[in-house]
Amino acid sequence: MNFVTPVAASMRAIEERRAWIEAASGVAHGLDKRLGPPDVGDHLPGLGELSGWGISLATPDRNVTGAIFTGFLPRPESVLVKLSASCSGDRMTLTSLEALSALPAKCFDRLTVLSLVSGGVATRVMDRGELVCETRSAPAAALCRRLVEHLVSNASVAEELANAQHRPTLYVLPEFGHVSRPTFGDDPKTPGWQAVRDWEG
Repeated sequence: MNFVTPVAASMRAIEERRAWIEAASGVAHGLDKRLGPPDVGDHLPGLGELSGWGISLATPDRNVTGAIFTGFLPRPESVLVKLSASCSGDRMTLTSLEALSALPAKCFDRLTVLSLVSGGVATRVMDRGELVCETRSAPAAALCRRLVEHLVSNASVAEELANAQHRPTLYVLPEFGHVSRPTFGDDPKTPGWQAVRDWEG
């Protein structure tokens, strides 16, 4: 994967009116050794300097922007992955998440993928006893498993059926086939907003 600066990726997202969601998070030591030197931005009070890599993919089958951020104090090894997204009805498509498979192998120590289901029986993907994702989508569970096995050092992935945690609903405003203005919580009760219940599949 070729990176741009987070600012460049953000500017493209603004031009295309594509909001970013926190699609994944994790832990990584020495991420710069795998991805190359990050772009170092502004100093954030209490968090240190904002370091990251911008994602800007534009191919016939994939149009994704986003950024990988790390270096935040007090846990500089923590990582946030923000990606543009699109919806099909009340399901988030997997296109942006699939782009993470282009990252170098074994660059994370831990990886967690955004869970969108709330309550009810779901597939729980685990890595060494810690939650990766809960979903009722078989393709999403399979993708989470592949991503962890590819990206995480010493991964040991297992799946089980369990009652999903209760979590706030993600609401988005779908525009031009992709997501803008995502928010978690109560129904905005404004025309056009769409609840997202799970990943597609």
